[in-house]
Amino acid sequence: MINQQLIDYIQKAINAGYDASAIKNKLVSQGFSEIDVDETINYVQSKSLQGGIKMVNPSTAQYAGF
Repeated sequence: MINQQLIDYIQKAINAGYDASAIKNKLVSQGFSEIDVDETINYVQSKSLQGGIKMVNPSTAQYAGF
C-alpha cells in the first residue's frame, strides 16, 4: 500500500542521489513490505515523468552535451 511516509522518504532519497534498488533494499531491511516499496517507487517515478515531482539533484546533475 502506498503511503505518504514512503513517498516522502523515497523522494528525498532519490533527490539525495540514491538509486531505486538501494532505496528498496534499505526499506525492506527495515521491515517494509517489498510489494509496498515497489509500488511506491513506481508511483514516485511515474509522478516524476509527469512533472509532478522534481527528482534531479542539481549538485550531481551532469551536462548531457546538447
